[in-house]
Amino acid sequence: MSDVQVVGHTWRNRRHDKRLKAPLTVITGEKPFTVDNWSLGGFIIRDPVVDLVPESSTQVRLLVPFPDGEVTLDVTIKVVRNGGDEPQFAANFVGLDNRAVDALDRYASRRFVRSGPPQSPAR
Repeated sequence: MSDVQVVGHTWRNRRHDKRLKAPLTVITGEKPFTVDNWSLGGFIIRDPVVDLVPESSTQVRLLVPFPDGEVTLDVTIKVVRNGGDEPQFAANFVGLDNRAVDALDRYASRRFVRSGPPQSPAR
C-alpha cells in the first residue's frame, strides 16, 4: 500500500522524532542525493558527501515530492558524520522554518494516512 517504513523508533531509541523511509532528495552544490531515512530532526544518506566535514554547517536544497508537484525547501544542516566506519552521511536540520516543518510534517502524515489526494503546502 505504501512505500513508507518507520525506522529507528523503539522504546530504547532516544530519538525525539520518528525516522521515515519515504522518498526525499537533498541537493548540495549541484549534486542530488537520495535520502535513506529522515525525520524532522535530520536525515541519513547511504553514501559520503564530498567536501562536507563533521560539525560544519551548510545550506542544502531539499526536494519533497507531492502528487501535485514538488516542494523545494532551502534548509541549513549541521553535518554529524560523513564516511568513516559506516560509509554514510548524517546531518541534523538547523532551525527549520515553519514552512519547512509544515511541508515535512504534511508529507510524512500523508504518507501514512491516505484520505484523499494529498495537497502540497503553500509554496
